[in-house]
Amino acid sequence: MLLGYLILYVVMLLVNRSMLQMGLAIILALFGSGYSIMAVLFPRTQDIDFVERMALSSCLSLAIGGFLGFALANSIWGLRLIPFLISIALFNIVCYFLVWFRRRNFPDQEMTVNWDSRIFFARLKTSQNSTGSFMTIILVIFFMSGVWVFTQKLHLTPNDPPMTEFFLLGEDLHTENYPLAGSSGDSLVVRYGIVNLEYETGTYQIIASANGEEVGSSQPMEIKPTETQISPIEFFIPNTSEDQVKVEFVLYREDIAYRSLHLWIDCERP
Repeated sequence: MLLGYLILYVVMLLVNRSMLQMGLAIILALFGSGYSIMAVLFPRTQDIDFVERMALSSCLSLAIGGFLGFALANSIWGLRLIPFLISIALFNIVCYFLVWFRRRNFPDQEMTVNWDSRIFFARLKTSQNSTGSFMTIILVIFFMSGVWVFTQKLHLTPNDPPMTEFFLLGEDLHTENYPLAGSSGDSLVVRYGIVNLEYETGTYQIIASANGEEVGSSQPMEIKPTETQISPIEFFIPNTSEDQVKVEFVLYREDIAYRSLHLWIDCERP
């Protein structure tokens, strides 16, 4: 089981957004860590019914995932995929050793978890333990509801409105220390940053202009969702008689002007 978890984490890191990754996410969110803690609490087959073990595993997985997510969100690592997978993996490893410690003296037949549908449905038909049968049905319904809600949530559009972040950076990659002076014809370099939060891949380009004249441009670039692009753009100071010139950087998305930023450049006299 531990080896299966580790393989699951590696596959999730390697595959892109797809139905496979969605299925692995469902297993991780609704089963993985909860089954580990259930194995610690009820290490033997006769301790708890198989269906109840599966249903309780899904509930505990949601609780454990929420707790770890809250802890990571308030830590220096942040709530990101790799820190979350590492924390879940460490949790399962700890559970593995606890299960080994509890099961070390148990006979092999007491540790095997078997599924027999005939026994399950026969138990539902008997009236010897109506409360247990009722609770089993409720747990199964909750489990199936959790799977349905989780899959529907994956298909929903995020609540945050789609947008693209656009900013300029100085030499030290901070929003300061920009090149703000030069003579007519001089070439200056500034770095730009683009963050695609549009939930779909887009084609971007930046065109710099001053006094109605194009003074620089970037190559068209394709940026995937949540991807960040930071690159330099070179522009020149046009011939002007003014003491300052406004250089405007326009961000185009799919050949449509999307956002703009500008710098005021002091024009030095020769």
